[in-house]
Amino acid sequence: MLGSIHTEMTALLEDRGSPLYARVTDRLNLDHWDFATLFQVFADQGLDSPRDWLTFWSVFSGVPKFYGDCAYQGTFAADDHSAADRIIDTLFLSARAPLVEEAGTWFLRELRGAGVSLLRLLARQQPCAQQQLSAAYAESLGDSRSFATYLATLVDRYRLVERLSPVFAQAGSRQARYQIGDNFLAAWLAAIEPAVQAARVQPLAQALKIGAVRLENHEGPTFERMVRKLMAEASRRGAGDFPLTDMVHGYWNRPRDAARLVEIDIVAVNEDDRRVRFGSCKRAAARHTPAALTTFGQHVDDFLATAIGRRFKGWQAERVLYAPDFPVAERQALQTRGYVCVDLNDYQRWLAAPGTN
Repeated sequence: MLGSIHTEMTALLEDRGSPLYARVTDRLNLDHWDFATLFQVFADQGLDSPRDWLTFWSVFSGVPKFYGDCAYQGTFAADDHSAADRIIDTLFLSARAPLVEEAGTWFLRELRGAGVSLLRLLARQQPCAQQQLSAAYAESLGDSRSFATYLATLVDRYRLVERLSPVFAQAGSRQARYQIGDNFLAAWLAAIEPAVQAARVQPLAQALKIGAVRLENHEGPTFERMVRKLMAEASRRGAGDFPLTDMVHGYWNRPRDAARLVEIDIVAVNEDDRRVRFGSCKRAAARHTPAALTTFGQHVDDFLATAIGRRFKGWQAERVLYAPDFPVAERQALQTRGYVCVDLNDYQRWLAAPGTN
């Protein structure tokens, strides 16, 4: 359905032979379900695991159509299989799989050729700097001359690729990174399509294993995006633990010496209260290891020593750890070390609280 609508609208508005060619005056963006609605859907469907929430969102975002397919196919039903296995099996591999053609008929057949190749390369290593992506493109296709054109088309025309800049970066910064903006398309290219291809020649269990492992890798950068969106939604609704005065960004630099690399997943600012929050996102609480915490702390200290970071001198600086779910003992242990722990259960509770706008 989505692919059909896009095909018809493209023919109507962008075909040079169409009377309406080049006459588009406005674009209307229809957003997905917000997280407050999505958490309610999860509750209604008996999906109570925050890790499962991440898996479903990393594939379907908040697109109602996809969750309707999940309900119809019984994908929400808890059994001995992981959420990743249920999604891949019931929606892409089973005899009645309703979504196996969705990504192929939606945009990918419209783009074809090098545009699709560029999306595939990006799906394997996102978010990715332009220099890295250009090198991978040249190695894969043997020609880098058309790279900039295809990338600009994916960013500006199709809006399938997002251009990310570190906090306080100037427009056009060479530190920009790129990622596929649509979770479904990114998950298909990175994880689900390889599983579908494997299922044609390998046992189902092996195909599911391939898809699940790749989907775990996809969930890493997707969880960072999820946290940023949750922070923004909670702030808009007057909920949560950090009211924002600007959109949430990350920070990274491009040092010549790798030892001077600084990378922070979350940098959130509250100018009114002179608060700045630095966050580290891990798709499992256990990954906030002592070594990871040491690296996180060093990167925050190095950032505060930069010209950009010095503007926060005298501010309240918070170091916050994010994961889908923090076990009680693990949360307490991290809190005794001075860290704030925030998980998806916290956001579900904040967004469901009475009086939330």
